Amino acid sequence: MFFKVAQNKGVPEKDILLEECAQNTGENFIFSQKILEKRGVPHNRVIVVTKPYMKRRGYATARARLPQAKVFVSSVGLSLQEYMHALPKGVEEDTFINILVGDYQRVGIYPNKGYMIPQPHSAKAEEAFKFLVSLGYDKN
Repeated sequence: MFFKVAQNKGVPEKDILLEECAQNTGENFIFSQKILEKRGVPHNRVIVVTKPYMKRRGYATARARLPQAKVFVSSVGLSLQEYMHALPKGVEEDTFINILVGDYQRVGIYPNKGYMIPQPHSAKAEEAFKFLVSLGYDKN
């Protein structure tokens, strides 16, 4: 999707490096880093473009994978409620809540896997996470 957006904005295809193998954010950084190194492209400044609810994880992953780089994180400028209302057709509210709960869980799990640096979280956030899981939001 980003490839097509870049092309439509006038970026020549030869200047776009596309990573197509990753199955998660951590792998995306690992594989992208290999592509950059193979091409001899410096990567001391990185822009992470992601979904609004993944900004923190994107930042923490970039810090773990590229500790020397200056990291900028960006996403569409929508509130959570605006983002929910802009979801693609067929994505139900329950599905989205499951995605959010899973993303929060990854912020706690992924540092142990080396995918990202640890991130602080409040007791209130942890309580909300456990409450949502208790309601059955544990599909992601």
